[in-house]
Amino acid sequence: MSSLRFAIVLVATLVAIQGCSPSIRQVYLNNADRPEQALAFFNELDKIVKSGSKENVAFEKVPGFPYLKTDRFLAELKNHLTSEPRRTNWVEYLRERDFEVRSSEINALSSEEIKRLLENTKLPGPPVHRTVHDFYRRYSEILYEHDKQQQYYVDALIESVSVADDYSTAMRTFGLYPLAYLPVVYFSDRAFDKIRDWHQRPLDAFENQGELISYNSALPNNHVNVSNILETADVDSFGLPMLSDQDVTLIARAFAPVILQDTAGDYDRIGTFEWKGSQALINTESASVYYYLSYGLIRDQPVIQINYSFWYTEREGKLAPWFEEGTFDGLTIRYSLDRTGNPIMLDIMNNCGCYHFFVPNAEFVESVKKPDFELDPLVPKWLPDFDTNSPLLFRVNSGWHQVEHISSSTVPAHKVTYQLIPYKNLEALPTDHNQTINLFDNEGIMKGSYRIEPYIFFSMGIPKVGYMRQRGNHPIKMVGREHFDNPLLFNRNFTFKKNSVRN
Repeated sequence: MSSLRFAIVLVATLVAIQGCSPSIRQVYLNNADRPEQALAFFNELDKIVKSGSKENVAFEKVPGFPYLKTDRFLAELKNHLTSEPRRTNWVEYLRERDFEVRSSEINALSSEEIKRLLENTKLPGPPVHRTVHDFYRRYSEILYEHDKQQQYYVDALIESVSVADDYSTAMRTFGLYPLAYLPVVYFSDRAFDKIRDWHQRPLDAFENQGELISYNSALPNNHVNVSNILETADVDSFGLPMLSDQDVTLIARAFAPVILQDTAGDYDRIGTFEWKGSQALINTESASVYYYLSYGLIRDQPVIQINYSFWYTEREGKLAPWFEEGTFDGLTIRYSLDRTGNPIMLDIMNNCGCYHFFVPNAEFVESVKKPDFELDPLVPKWLPDFDTNSPLLFRVNSGWHQVEHISSSTVPAHKVTYQLIPYKNLEALPTDHNQTINLFDNEGIMKGSYRIEPYIFFSMGIPKVGYMRQRGNHPIKMVGREHFDNPLLFNRNFTFKKNSVRN
């Protein structure tokens, strides 16, 4: 008995010691002896941005490192830091994410906020955005140069870099998720069957609710050689091509989708966001598709992804379920490309994260995995043949705005051209007051978006389920947990053929 008592005390003591021992990050930050003026600047900037509700949450903060931001791809990439060049490249990506976020946050500051920031930090210069940008770049560089000289810098970052999921365990607990998910599984399965049925039909088998309008990119794509762009680009230590903004724009042009929209009302017209007075409006007289680059992993190889996001004034009409109706609606179409520019995977979601499905390329994908205790991945069809001279066409139904058909067919229809615009413009939309505004709030929810779905699907644990969301904030499953930007999404759902992805 005494031996048993001793063993229990020993285990308890070890657990207590482990629980009380400081983390690498804590030890690092306590001993970093950082430049106080730089820290004061970031502390005041964060405070003013937060109090003004001007945070950009496309990327996640790195606790203790105010000049860095992360995302799910970089949070996964920390498990692949097998060389010093990789560690260096990884930190540079964290800095790039912060620069993109900070640029939109600083541009959103009012003259009064800029003045207060400079006064509280005792910094000189005119109270204009450029002054704040200059100090941001200066202090970001000062902190980085200081920190990277310190021992255990990257180790502290590895411990600090993570991205929480967008699900609430508390909501699922109080909502009795194990019971509530059963009817959700039933109705989700029925919806999936409907989507599968759509994608087996020929294009001419659909009943139109209104006029068919074909939205095509205003920029020609038949002279863009994506293979040449990717294969001639320098690559980093992870094997990722190092692309300029011009390269990304050319890739976006090459895969720009043709959207065949069934148009029964103004709510079916793809539009352009504008800020008028105190709210965001969609101008349906001008069509835009917003694009951005992201990254994923197939097996252990990184792939680039080109995303296209387009928007409507609302979800409405005869086909849309009543509880899904509401202000603003949209779709995102994403291509994942190998190093030669071939699409390995196409996947699509509504901009709430709903109705996500895959369209895999049979040349690269061997089989679909069947998960335990969850719905099977929705794969309504496999990728049809297409090229830049005959881009993919996506038929979208009226009101509900679901993709019903994908092909490289060409159909006679009223044509409208859309502009390709960087997605970051949605996070820094110009206003009439020499500043910009983020269309999304500090929870990644589009301002002005509304649905009653949270009252119905509370138990699924997704806050504000059904609302339109910002990139980096898209939970795509009500049963289980998954995110659109999870870099392991494809590995979890598919088996890939050997040598289908190369460095």
